[in-house]
Amino acid sequence: MGKTKWKTGTLAEIFPEIKEHDEFIMEVGKFFESFSTLENSLFLVLLKYSKVPYDIGRAILSPLRVDDAIQKIKRVISIRKMKSKQSKEMQYLLSQVASINKFRNDMIHIGPTYRGISKNIREYVVSNKKVSPRKGEFKHFPINVDILQNVNHDLELILLIILCQLHHPLNKINDDFNRILLQGIRRENSVNKPHAWLYKYPEPKSLRQRTPARKKARIAPPPSLPS
Repeated sequence: MGKTKWKTGTLAEIFPEIKEHDEFIMEVGKFFESFSTLENSLFLVLLKYSKVPYDIGRAILSPLRVDDAIQKIKRVISIRKMKSKQSKEMQYLLSQVASINKFRNDMIHIGPTYRGISKNIREYVVSNKKVSPRKGEFKHFPINVDILQNVNHDLELILLIILCQLHHPLNKINDDFNRILLQGIRRENSVNKPHAWLYKYPEPKSLRQRTPARKKARIAPPPSLPS
């Protein structure tokens, strides 16, 4: 029997798919790290908008889920009739936060499953078709490194804008370095720019089983009365 010739090199060099899988896992880890920062940041935004002291806020509001934070911040803006540039920007920002929160819930409660390689991209799929009891609640959409990078891009932009809002007005920051840094961030990053968001949550409209439209029963006209 001949001796087995073992390849030398790193695992990623020998098995390229390992490197692709590692990139996917790295982006997933980056997403969840940023999402936890988002949860804490929205808590601080709610305190700022509602003018609730930090200690009181910790006692009555913490822990605060993202979906709950979105509703509370919107409610504060509505009740206080806030019409500032910052409050309008925050409402626009929260719409994307809601989409990313749906993505987060699907990643945790359904999870990605490896599907194969499509167009040289390692594809995973998030699907609950086998476990959902109702057809109208089916979720089935692809996910890959590119999609995760888009989500992470949006999360990073959201966190930068929140950071600037928490320190508004920027011109009153005493520390020169932080003031210049945040002013630069504010100049270069705005959710009001066209196509600011890269990620769009795939609404499962095409998966809903359409019930055929019921044919309206024709009602026969009443018999004519004899003259």
